Amino acid sequence: MIREAAAPVVLTLSLIALVVSTTARARPVPTGRYVEIPYGVSVEHPWRTGGGDAARTWRSPARAGLRDPEVVWRARVGTARASTPAIASDGTAFYGTASGLAAVARDGTVRWSLPLGVINTTPSLRPDGSLAVALAQGALALVGAGGAATRLPLTGASWGSPLVLDDGSVVVASGGVIQRLDADGRSVFRENLGGNLVGMPAASGARLAVPVGETLLWMDLDAGAQRRVALEARIALGPAIGRDGDAWVVLVDGSLVRVPRDGGAPESTMIEDARPSHGSSLAIAPDGTLRFGTIRDGLVAVSEEGELLWRAGNAATNYPGPLLVDREGTVVTVDSSGNLSAIDGTGQVRWRVPVGAHVDQAPAIDRDGTIHVPTVEGIGVAFR
Repeated sequence: MIREAAAPVVLTLSLIALVVSTTARARPVPTGRYVEIPYGVSVEHPWRTGGGDAARTWRSPARAGLRDPEVVWRARVGTARASTPAIASDGTAFYGTASGLAAVARDGTVRWSLPLGVINTTPSLRPDGSLAVALAQGALALVGAGGAATRLPLTGASWGSPLVLDDGSVVVASGGVIQRLDADGRSVFRENLGGNLVGMPAASGARLAVPVGETLLWMDLDAGAQRRVALEARIALGPAIGRDGDAWVVLVDGSLVRVPRDGGAPESTMIEDARPSHGSSLAIAPDGTLRFGTIRDGLVAVSEEGELLWRAGNAATNYPGPLLVDREGTVVTVDSSGNLSAIDGTGQVRWRVPVGAHVDQAPAIDRDGTIHVPTVEGIGVAFR
C-alpha cells in the first residue's frame, strides 16, 4: 500500500532536541562521582554517516531482502536534492536537502524540518544522538545537543559527510584545509592539505586516510602528523578501510590500490576495462571483497588479492551510481535505467524495481529491511 506522508512541520530548536536525541553507548569516567558520558557512535545506528561508518566501507549491517520490494511510502523531505539519509537506531532517517534538514519516522511521517540552507551530503550521527551537518555555504552545523543548532564557519564548502569520532569530535575538510574540532567545536588541529581533496577522509584506528589528488595522506588523529603516499594517478574512489586497517582506493585508470596504514609501499592491481565511475562508491563486503561501478562496463567485484571475481551489467543496464553492500555482500544501487537493483555476492541480479524518479545518491537500509532512496526531486522513497 502506497501513501503520501504528512507534510513537513518546522519545529523550534528546543523541540528538535527531543526527537534527535537517541540512545548511545556510554562509559563511566571518574570525576569524583559516578557519571555516564556518551562515548562512541552507537553501532545500533544502521547508517551513521556518509559511507555508512567512519571507515567509509559503504557496508550496511542490514539485509536487503530476497524478493522484489514495494513502495511503502513517499515523503517530501525538501525542495530538491535529497541526500542519502543517516538512519538512527529507532528508524528515524535524517535527510539533507537543498532547503535544510528533515527527520522522517520509520512510518514515513515527517517529524520536523529545519531550514539550515543547502546540505549536499549525509548528516553524521554523534555519540549523544545529535548531528553534525556540513552546509554547502561553508559551515558545520551541530544540531540537537540541548536543543541548539550551532554553526561553525569553515574555510570553504566541505567535501562529503563530517567524520565523527568516538569522543564526539568532528573531522571536516574544506577549502584545502582539514581540521578536527572537539565535541564542543573547539579546534584540536588544523592543517593545509597541500592539494585538492578528492574524497571523504576515513578513520583507521588512530589515523586518518585523506585522499588528495594523486596522494593518500595518513594523518594522526591527535597531532595531525602527516605521511604522504604518492600514487600513480589521481584517486577516483575511496578511501575505504579494510579489515586490517589498510586503505583501499581506485585510481582514474582503473587501478585498485591497497595502501598500508603502518608503512610499506602501496600494492596496485590494474583491473582491465574497469575505469571507475566518479559517481560510484568503493564498498567492502563482509568477506573483504570489494565492489565499485565503472563508466561503461558495469559493476565489478574484486578480491583482496586484486583478482577480478565477476562483472554485472551491460550497456543497457549499467551501475555507475553510488552503491552499498548489505551484511550478505549484496550490492544495492540504482542502475542507469532508474531501477533500484540488488546484485548478490555472485554477480546475479536478485531483483530490480523502478524508482520512478531521478536518483544520484546511494540508498540506505534500515534494520527492518526498509530501503530509503533519496531523489533529486527532494522526495524520500521507502521500499520494503
